[in-house]
Amino acid sequence: MIKLKNIWIHLTLIFVSLLSIFPFIWLLSTSLKGSGENIFAYPPTLIPQDFTFANYVGVWHRVDLMRYFINSMIVAGGTVLLNLILSSLAGYPLARMEFKGKKIAFFAILATIMVPFQAIMLPVYLITL
Repeated sequence: MIKLKNIWIHLTLIFVSLLSIFPFIWLLSTSLKGSGENIFAYPPTLIPQDFTFANYVGVWHRVDLMRYFINSMIVAGGTVLLNLILSSLAGYPLARMEFKGKKIAFFAILATIMVPFQAIMLPVYLITL
C-alpha cells in the first residue's frame, strides 16, 4: 500500500522537476518560431504557429561554431592537464613523504577546497577592480 506521505513527496518532486525544465522547453519553443511570430507576445504562446528549423540553419552558417568548439576543448583540456600536473605534484609529497608542517599544509588545501567559489566570487571581483 502506498503511503500518503510518498504520494506528496512524488507530487512535489514532479512539480519541482517541471518547474526546473520549463525554461528549457521555453527556449526550444522560442527557437522553433518563425520570423513572423512575435516572441514577446502577450499572452505568451508555448507552441509555435509555424515550426521552422531555419533559425538553427542560419546560426550554423553565420557563426563559426567549430572554431568555438575547438577553443573550448583547448581551454578545457589545458585546464584539466594543468590541474592534474599541479595536483600530482602537491599530492605525492603529502601522501608519501614526512615533513614538518605536513598536517597544516593538508588542512590548508582541504580548507580551500571546502570554500565554494560563489562565496569568494564578489571579493575577488572587487579586488581586481
